[in-house]
Amino acid sequence: MLQLADLPRSTFYDHWRRLNRSDTWTGIKEAIRGAFEAAKSAYWHRRVRAVLLRQGWTVSKKTVLKLMRELGLQCPVRRRKRYN
Repeated sequence: MLQLADLPRSTFYDHWRRLNRSDTWTGIKEAIRGAFEAAKSAYWHRRVRAVLLRQGWTVSKKTVLKLMRELGLQCPVRRRKRYN
């Protein structure tokens, strides 16, 4: 029997199924993008999660952070001006 990439058969089919599976986070991703754009890119994951909770979504902070990274949504860092 020919083995590709020296993977066990179960591992190969597990990864194959994962690649062919549809994205389960499409609805929440649209809600995250909408909340982020409504705030004019000023909110990070904590405030975006608060907006989502008010809209009725149930999602954890780490999930919002992970999905925002996947979508490439990043809040610009504002430096605090120091007194001279």
